[in-house]
Amino acid sequence: MLELQREIDALKDTAPVPETFARDFQVSTVFHRLPAEFLQAVVKESLKVPVHVWRETMATHNTGNAPSASRRTCKRFLTNLSRKGAKVRKER
Repeated sequence: MLELQREIDALKDTAPVPETFARDFQVSTVFHRLPAEFLQAVVKESLKVPVHVWRETMATHNTGNAPSASRRTCKRFLTNLSRKGAKVRKER
């Protein structure tokens, strides 16, 4: 997680997330190889997430200072991001 945090910190807020970053992130979150078409769709959705959202999400996740509900939301966001291709949805 610290390596991911360093990579995110190195990204510029004004630039879009690089496709190689999004692809590497997605590949790192799965155990089995994904079909190429599905992986491309997941990467495409990940590219829609602004750098500041990646940064804030990881910062909240790594500090442990967020309220427990925020940590659960962050974990759910990252899980949805990796499983559903950045299709963030509200869960209650």
